[in-house]
Amino acid sequence: MGSPGGPTAEEITHGWCNVVYRIRLRDGQQVVLKIAPPGDVAVLTRERNMMRNELAAMALVRDRAGVPVPRVDHADLSRELIDADYFFMGYVDADNFGLAAADGRLTADVIAAGGRQLGALNRELNSIVGPHFGPLEGPGSATWREAFTKMIEDTLADGARVQVDIGWDYDDIRAVLAKNASALEAGLTGIDLPVFGDPTDFMQGYGLGELSEAQRVRRRLYSLYLAVIMIFETKYRGHTDTTTYDLGREQLDLLMAQFGRTR
Repeated sequence: MGSPGGPTAEEITHGWCNVVYRIRLRDGQQVVLKIAPPGDVAVLTRERNMMRNELAAMALVRDRAGVPVPRVDHADLSRELIDADYFFMGYVDADNFGLAAADGRLTADVIAAGGRQLGALNRELNSIVGPHFGPLEGPGSATWREAFTKMIEDTLADGARVQVDIGWDYDDIRAVLAKNASALEAGLTGIDLPVFGDPTDFMQGYGLGELSEAQRVRRRLYSLYLAVIMIFETKYRGHTDTTTYDLGREQLDLLMAQFGRTR
């Protein structure tokens, strides 16, 4: 929208929690506007104050790692102008790597090189040591096991609140976590590990070879967490299409089978 030659705004539709617009200013410069959900909109527990965590994370990475992050031009968390957090940041005029790869616009060599670079950047991010486990802006936990258990419990409570059917008793998920939680205490920990089926190229860039048994268990637990989120968020987002819900249910069944659970 906008007048010819004047400022324009175009929605970028690949966001998840926030709404995102590409803004062309009067001088021709382009910026991105991100707006969080208003305070009265029901969101998953993990999404509360997500934008504040995002801003804190970008500032932390900018100060303590060599990973490029967008320029933040202005942020307003007062909710005085509008009833939501928002910020403007620099616009990067480039294709989305994941979408371009999925659409077949990149060669296999380019995708492999991009995966290795992403792995190396992720490794650099993991060099930042925080004061606690959990969200940057949250109270945090003393151990990763405690933090991850709370994340699972919060998410299950979100599902119970809107009565989402995941095809399993919620206590089955708790039982899998309880049985395998010791893997969260060994070696490198955190959701910043290669998770959710990261490709070999990413793992090479990160510097990981064959995963240990504890790492494989953690990877499955993180994937389990993602599958549950995929199912629950369809209710909170008001999806009318069941594609994401069905995929989440399918992945959850597969993961539960890997943990020795069948129906």
